[in-house]
Amino acid sequence: MNKDTPPPLPSAGRTQRKRLGLPAIIVLAVLGMAVMDGVAVALQRSMVRCFKVSSGAMQPTLMGKMTDRDGNVTPCDRVIVERVSERAHSPLRGDLIVFGTDALPLCPPKTYFIKRVIGLPGETVAIAPPYVLIDGKDVTEPAILRKIAEGEAGYSGFRLVGGPPGILTNSANTIRLGPDEYFVLGDNAANSLDSRYWGAVPRKNIVGRVMKICWPPARVGTPE
Repeated sequence: MNKDTPPPLPSAGRTQRKRLGLPAIIVLAVLGMAVMDGVAVALQRSMVRCFKVSSGAMQPTLMGKMTDRDGNVTPCDRVIVERVSERAHSPLRGDLIVFGTDALPLCPPKTYFIKRVIGLPGETVAIAPPYVLIDGKDVTEPAILRKIAEGEAGYSGFRLVGGPPGILTNSANTIRLGPDEYFVLGDNAANSLDSRYWGAVPRKNIVGRVMKICWPPARVGTPE
């Protein structure tokens, strides 16, 4: 062999592998779990959920399942709900929200309701039909609250409830909301179990805001 011939180069496809020790494997596993937990939290905070409207308490804004005299069934609305987290802004007056019923009197446990936010933390709420009063003044903003009160587009105004156990049984009754409490009503005031009966909804019970009606196809859109 010619002594000036250089030795053969190592194959480009071969590398020298080093085995990871147990401490390194543990560190990588912990880092992996931390990343996964962070992703899970981020997804949870930005997550949307779908709920179905199971009653007529929000009609005509949101429709529950209906059967006419001929037996024809109209399917209930299904809505997309944007979750409310500690980083998101608080619910606003007029928002449609979904909340859990746990710890709310007269409500079945482990159930979700959809209602409209009327009173905000720190406010005093009363009802002088057909209007809701906040700190003694008629509520007409946002515009949907004026429409409901004045009976436009199929609405029937805000009403008091008749006798016990209702909280707002006459115009002199008021509810003072705490720093993390919301007063909610159904748009169909004649057929809604809401804050008139059991008072305020704590912020911790609120799941999120209704963004869209996603079913049935004829109803798809953004509710007012």
